[in-house]
Amino acid sequence: MSEMVTKKMLFFFPRCECEKPIIYDLVKNHNLVVNVFRAKVTPDEEGYLVLDVTGTEADILGAMEY
Repeated sequence: MSEMVTKKMLFFFPRCECEKPIIYDLVKNHNLVVNVFRAKVTPDEEGYLVLDVTGTEADILGAMEY
């Protein structure tokens, strides 16, 4: 089994992406555990997420490509 690691990630996204289920996709499709430290997600504005993600290196790399 691969070793689990935790990395801090900062996501910036344009207003057109604010309606997408980003955290859901990270958890469901990339097998990550997510801890939200800070977020600003407002319709019709740019947004950001500051997250700790825990998973294997391969899963985290896959999520970053997403």
